[in-house]
Amino acid sequence: MNKWTKVNAATLLACAAVAVAMLTTVRASALSRRFASRIADRFEGIAWSEGEGRIPLIGGAAAQMQCRNETRHYSGDHVILIGQVVKYLYRDVEPLVFARGAYRSLRECAPPDG
Repeated sequence: MNKWTKVNAATLLACAAVAVAMLTTVRASALSRRFASRIADRFEGIAWSEGEGRIPLIGGAAAQMQCRNETRHYSGDHVILIGQVVKYLYRDVEPLVFARGAYRSLRECAPPDG
C-alpha cells in the first residue's frame, strides 16, 4: 500500500481488523478496479455483509480472510500490513488472478505441461 497516494491508507492503518477478499472471475475485474480507484464510497451499490469486528465482507467472493491487524513494516513510501487470520471462508469457484499485467483465471497462469 502506497501511503502517500492511497486515500484510505490512514483508515486501514487505524483499523483493528481488516478483510481480504479473493474475487471470482465473474465480473470481478470491474469490482477490483472500483476498489483500486479513488472514488469516495467504494461499497456503494456493492453487496456486502459485516464480518468479525464489523469489517465489511464483499459478497460473492471466492474466499474471505478476516484478519486482526498485527503489525506493519515501513519501507520508503510503502507500508506492508501484516494480519493474523481469525476467520476464513471459501467457495469452490474459480478465483481471479492479476498476473503479467492482466486479469486472468488461475488456469491461465498455470505453467505449460512438459
